[in-house]
This record gives sequence, C-alpha cells and structure tokens, in this order.
Amino acid sequence: MNINDKLIIKGFGILYAISSSWSIRKEVTRAGIIKCIV
Repeated sequence: MNINDKLIIKGFGILYAISSSWSIRKEVTRAGIIKCIV
C-alpha cells in the first residue's frame, strides 16, 4: 500500500465520519422539532 492509497482511505474515513455525524445531527434536530410541535 503506497502513501496515495493511505491518503484516499483517510479522506474517505473523514468524509464518512462527517456524513454519519451529520445524519445523527439531522435526526436529533428532527426529533427536537417534533417535540416542539407536540
């Protein structure tokens, strides 16, 4: 495995972490909005 492959894998890992935390934040926001309405 060369350095380029490691950088690509690291980039995907960071993107995955950001997208997963973003989706969790969206779920929490949606739940908060529903609670406010109810």
